[in-house]
Amino acid sequence: MPLCAQAVAILRELYPITGQGEFVFPNQNSAGRVISENTVLKIIETIGYKGKMTGHGFRGLARSILGDMGHRWEVLEAMLSHALVNQTVAAYVRTTYFEERRGIMQQWADYLDKIEVGAAVNAK
Repeated sequence: MPLCAQAVAILRELYPITGQGEFVFPNQNSAGRVISENTVLKIIETIGYKGKMTGHGFRGLARSILGDMGHRWEVLEAMLSHALVNQTVAAYVRTTYFEERRGIMQQWADYLDKIEVGAAVNAK
């Protein structure tokens, strides 16, 4: 998974808490598993977005804005781990677009940082 600088910084900060385990976000109730979708929904509820947003909603929002920024459809689909819709194409496409995805993730994080401080942003 390509990570932006901001995500790497957060993971380094979390390392003393979660660095000894197999997962960054382990399930506290079920050993050997990651947090559940319900945990994500509870976090979304806690920050005041109950009924307004979901985990998949955030993915869709990012996908739409990154598409508006001009990023290639197939790279964005790869970022979301979506399967190729055409089996013939899937048989030939072996790339992960890793470096391109890394750049897109950095651009997305920088975009969110601007929003956080109230700066004007333009997705186009």
